[in-house]
Amino acid sequence: MSLFQKAFGLFIYLQSLFLPQKIEIKDFTPQFIIISFDGSYSLPMWQATRSLAKDLKASGAGDVRFTYFISGVYFLSAKDKNLYQAPKQPIGLSLIGFADDQEDINKRVEQVNLAQLEGHEIGSHVNGHFRGFPWDYDDWKKEFNLFEQFTESAGLKLKLTGFRAPNLSINPSLFKLLSDDKFRYDASKVGKWDEWPKKENNLYEFPLGNIPLSGTKNKIISMDYNFFLSQSDAKDIIIKNNPLWKKYYQQIENSYQNYFDHNYQGNRAPIIIGHHFSLWNDSLYFDALKEFALNNCVKPEVVCTNFSSLADYLDLHPDKISTSSSLPLSP
Repeated sequence: MSLFQKAFGLFIYLQSLFLPQKIEIKDFTPQFIIISFDGSYSLPMWQATRSLAKDLKASGAGDVRFTYFISGVYFLSAKDKNLYQAPKQPIGLSLIGFADDQEDINKRVEQVNLAQLEGHEIGSHVNGHFRGFPWDYDDWKKEFNLFEQFTESAGLKLKLTGFRAPNLSINPSLFKLLSDDKFRYDASKVGKWDEWPKKENNLYEFPLGNIPLSGTKNKIISMDYNFFLSQSDAKDIIIKNNPLWKKYYQQIENSYQNYFDHNYQGNRAPIIIGHHFSLWNDSLYFDALKEFALNNCVKPEVVCTNFSSLADYLDLHPDKISTSSSLPLSP
């Protein structure tokens, strides 16, 4: 990491401290749409998601901002994989691989810095994508420390306030650590689709929605992987624009649109959608997400922003904070 890259990273970090989103709230409750991305490996997806935000802004959606939950192993070269050992796992094992080499890391660091400069938020997805449900407090602490080590060694300077657990695999030890380390929110739970977030131990809980799956009597988590699992058993087999692709595209669109319409015309509980840096089934899920955002972020009284901006709003409007519990989630 060159001196210039380190200095640029510090500049981006300092600038991010002074880039709060200006949300003008008058005499209405805004309809928040929170779109986030887990992972961070794919450089083309960094570019595509940043371009989506710019396209939305150009279409009249205002200052659109996303949250990126990045994985620390993508800032560690494969040749250095033995520097990583997840709790209760062999040395050098990651379920999602590592960065290709130093050039790959440098390009990813550049994308993270550009995203922050554009007002997007960076959160933690820790490292090797293991289920953390069996981990104790010290295990979680080790995993977070390694995340910090890998990202800082790559030259990133991050203002971390949010977290999403890999596989949404959580336990009480995690929440104690997040609270102790002054995190502001967690986004790992699943909740009712029309419920405002809750706050416990000074930690906001921003759950994904448990929404109706269009055309069925079932519910589905508002995340691309869950549609992928439901529609093709998590097998990457559907070709763009064939009849099955079009059928499933419409199912996703209808499910997300019903989620939006229900809340927009109701109590305005936030729409929370999580996607990955993956183009499963020939970009089926990312294409549907783009269409949903382009159709709805431009509507009156809608704010498409990141989790930190939602937390800012709730700080000023504590009457909106829910007092009920999110749905239980199996590990």
